[in-house]
Amino acid sequence: MQWHVQDQWLQYDFGYVTPVGQLCLRWDDFKNITYGATSVRVDTSTDGTTWIDGKTYDEFNSGLMPGD
Repeated sequence: MQWHVQDQWLQYDFGYVTPVGQLCLRWDDFKNITYGATSVRVDTSTDGTTWIDGKTYDEFNSGLMPGD
């Protein structure tokens, strides 16, 4: 089984402007196989409409580890 999806996004509203020091995304397992992203870009917004492109994290340069 191969699963390939590009350009998915997730938006989370804290309800107020707050600094974020860490972010943990956990994907689900399917038949004991963990699926996840090969890279993640964290963008920020103060109003949910206008976004500032953030840093891209991947398994090679930023500590994003497969299966984490």
